Amino acid sequence: LQFLLESLSAHENNAGTCSRALMALANAVFQNDVNQIWTGKHGGLSLISTCMERHPKSIKCQIHGARALRNATNRSECNIRLAGESDVIHNVQRAMLEFSASEEVLQEGIGVLLNLAVVENNCVKMVEIGVIAVVQHATQVLRTTELERAQFLLDLLIKVKHRAAAGGMGGSGVYP
Repeated sequence: LQFLLESLSAHENNAGTCSRALMALANAVFQNDVNQIWTGKHGGLSLISTCMERHPKSIKCQIHGARALRNATNRSECNIRLAGESDVIHNVQRAMLEFSASEEVLQEGIGVLLNLAVVENNCVKMVEIGVIAVVQHATQVLRTTELERAQFLLDLLIKVKHRAAAGGMGGSGVYP
């Protein structure tokens, strides 16, 4: 893992190297709590997000970056909070806008956002930066289970938006 993070850091301006390192990192953190925690504690989420930001036109960097974020934040409360405090939400939203016709980018993006949506502050942030529009678009593109996941996230964000408008947001709670 350390080698992958070092590669991302040292070669963050090389889309090909970033893409390959992101793909390897996505696999390394998939359903692996130890690797998820290690990656989060060593700045991996920010590095992934930075690579996505530096290569906005590289669909491979966006897919593998979003997949790495999705896998790293899956059932990892620490990483969910770290991602919410960084530019992850913004960069995932940007990737989904840039590649709005790509089911794979939309699917991975929805996966990341759903993982992050268990923390109320993250939902509020999503609403504030306009994630609802990109999720609405995803509901028009995705099919079957992925459509259901996108619709669930959309419904949740609309509820958060209405609660915020009514002044009823607490801010730091974790949704069950």
